[in-house]
Amino acid sequence: MLLGWSLGTGIAVQMAIERPVAGVVLLAPYTSIVDVGARRYPIFPVSLLMRDRFDSMSKIAGVHAPVMIVTGERDLVVPPDMGHALFAAAHEPKRALFLTETGHLITRSTALAAVAGFLEEQKVAAAPPR
Repeated sequence: MLLGWSLGTGIAVQMAIERPVAGVVLLAPYTSIVDVGARRYPIFPVSLLMRDRFDSMSKIAGVHAPVMIVTGERDLVVPPDMGHALFAAAHEPKRALFLTETGHLITRSTALAAVAGFLEEQKVAAAPPR
């Protein structure tokens, strides 16, 4: 099971396409670092300046494990629509939690129960038959 938060979500998606994993949980994910930079600094040629792109949007379809995406709808660091876009592009089984009153800092209390439920479902699904 992989869990990535913010910058770590791009790494988690990359790892999930390189190795078999039981599931992937992405907290405050972005489509790519270039997309985030271009939105924040529209006057700069971000796509020309950034070498590491962490392009999760082009890779999420290659993840063949259950995916959970948690996005704060008031996130001022990573635009929330990026989490929505990744969720739409991910394969089933997938789950999303869009927190209307949360920003970039997704606290344990807001997402813990949903993430724990997702992890428990994946553990049960992956358990060998008795």
